[in-house]
Amino acid sequence: MARTRVHRTAGPPVLPGREAAVLALPGPRPAPERRGPPSALARLGAALVALLLAATAAAQGARTMDGVAVVSEGARVSLRWYLPGDAFPAGGFVVERTGPGGTEATWTVESPLPPERSLVDPQTYRAALAAYDPAAPRADDEVGFALTRAIFTVRAALDPELAQTLGVLYHDDGVEVGQTLRYEVSTADGLRVGTATVTVGSTPPLGAPTGLRAAVDGADVGLVWDRPAEDELVVAYRAEVIGPDGTAAPLSEEWTPLPSPDEAEAPFWIVDQGRAPGETVSYRVVGRDLFGRLTPPSETVTVRVPVALALPQPVVTSAESGDRTVTLHWAMEPSDDVASLVVLRAPSPQEEPVPVSPPLSPLARTWTDEGLRGGTDLYYYVAAVAADGTAAVSPVWAQRAVNPNPPGAPTDLDVAAREASLVVSWQAPPEDDVGRYQVYAGRPGDPFEAMALVGETLGTSLEVPVPANTLFDVAFRVRAVNTSDVAGPPSAEASGRVVDLTPPSAPLWAGVTGGEEVVTLAWLRDLDADVAFVRVLRSPAGAVAFEAIADGLDPAVTTLEDRDVLPGRAYDYALQAVDAAGNESELSEVRTAAAWSLAGPAPVTGLTAELREEGGVRLAWRAGEPGTAWVVSRRMGDAWVEVSGLLEEPEFVDPRGQAGDAYRVVSVSATRQVGEGVTVEVPAP
Repeated sequence: MARTRVHRTAGPPVLPGREAAVLALPGPRPAPERRGPPSALARLGAALVALLLAATAAAQGARTMDGVAVVSEGARVSLRWYLPGDAFPAGGFVVERTGPGGTEATWTVESPLPPERSLVDPQTYRAALAAYDPAAPRADDEVGFALTRAIFTVRAALDPELAQTLGVLYHDDGVEVGQTLRYEVSTADGLRVGTATVTVGSTPPLGAPTGLRAAVDGADVGLVWDRPAEDELVVAYRAEVIGPDGTAAPLSEEWTPLPSPDEAEAPFWIVDQGRAPGETVSYRVVGRDLFGRLTPPSETVTVRVPVALALPQPVVTSAESGDRTVTLHWAMEPSDDVASLVVLRAPSPQEEPVPVSPPLSPLARTWTDEGLRGGTDLYYYVAAVAADGTAAVSPVWAQRAVNPNPPGAPTDLDVAAREASLVVSWQAPPEDDVGRYQVYAGRPGDPFEAMALVGETLGTSLEVPVPANTLFDVAFRVRAVNTSDVAGPPSAEASGRVVDLTPPSAPLWAGVTGGEEVVTLAWLRDLDADVAFVRVLRSPAGAVAFEAIADGLDPAVTTLEDRDVLPGRAYDYALQAVDAAGNESELSEVRTAAAWSLAGPAPVTGLTAELREEGGVRLAWRAGEPGTAWVVSRRMGDAWVEVSGLLEEPEFVDPRGQAGDAYRVVSVSATRQVGEGVTVEVPAP
């Protein structure tokens, strides 16, 4: 009897919201067996070993799923869920059913069922308890324990009776067709597992597997088919052989788990090994879902196992690399069984080769592979092919393709500025075998030979570090190097300068002096090379906000006369330097000065005098220039007698004043210059 090898999953089946770790095995390929890279059967053996390791890793990862799966056929609802934490919950599970009118029923599902109610044999029952019971002894074999749990997780997905024994499958038969019901599953200690809603009797039957096809590799037949629809809960498949009388017999009693969705593109094989040469065999595939429901069988596929021929094996004897070409030479014993020769090529010894030549004459002993990418290592095989498609394949021959032609120059060179780097970008030349780009830097106008190599890249841009505040342009040129290490001409030059974010230092005062109606300012010339101009700022003494009174001063200018000042009024002055990038220095030290004037202040205006109800006289006038003070005198007989001190506010109260008294107000400047007095007489009430 033929032996069967099947694809295995490395983790549990997929329930809603849960991922399953799986490993897809490659199946047999139509390419003939050869020495060198492993055959299909060898790959299958290696994959099974990898499968065991993957299953262990999946179990150790302890990925959790979430949700409840539900189907309903006839007057029954079937529910599936998972073991939280891959361990039996204390007290089992609670299932609550809610209909249109509210909660209808609640059940407690034991997990696991007691031995007397177990649906599996005692040995399997005990093994399941050991796998899922957190208190079960594990000895020193943590990996073995994890692998055992992973295996039982898969078995529970494939075996409804084991799932029911574990307490994760429940059938509700107390329902009516057409009812819409909601189920909620939780652990007895209150951990919510998930919910599901279903209309009784609404689950459609499973569809038959589609797309069944077969490939023959020697005496082995590999079967592959399409994935089921996403709304079906099919978790496993079994291949069957159709006998001459039309009866179907399974290749194996074991079911093959379905790969997870992230393995959707991976081949999904069942391999029937050891068929007799010349035998014709028909196959079909049947699926099984989480609840044990079977799909209808797929359509039948029929194959004939070829009769092996004693084909001679070609041997590559030499090869030459030319201008993007490789010429192979081989030897082979002549044979009437060889219908043609084919050259195959692969990018690595681990990858499957593909034919690159047309069918060649059985007498051919050389062939040239053209249009290659230079600098590429290629792996060649020569196959002697019989009329029935069987073949003998040579050992592998490795050869590097070369391209002696230099690539063109990169174009559209651009330089983008950063704070401490320059980003150089360009357009690639049209050649398709550029292996890398070399970026050179220097001063603008330097010949290419004088520029320095500053970096290499596979892409079309490179960030080149440049010291911050480099105050000159850096020029760049780029050249392409092909995969055969042949360099092309350099690009045109492009240059740039790093972004300057460092402000200059604050200017230093040389002196600030008040004079007659002028304040003279002097400072030291800034030594920072990138200072573009100097700014002079002023504010009334003690004020917060400065205003510029001179901006854009050439750095060579170091003095300024401020004549827009009021004599006697003090002003604060500060300096600020601005560099070519617009960075502003901090303000300099603040210096204070005031101008003075020999001329007396202007006389007061708006002088008024009035009697107060409480007695005395109140004088008031308009304020004059800033810094002005006043003195008030009262006429006594023929003389003026001062009745106030030096006033800073434009008003005065004389408690002894009376109607008819005459007063004089004299302005006094900040430099104590006395102005002309103004008089007023107190009117009668």
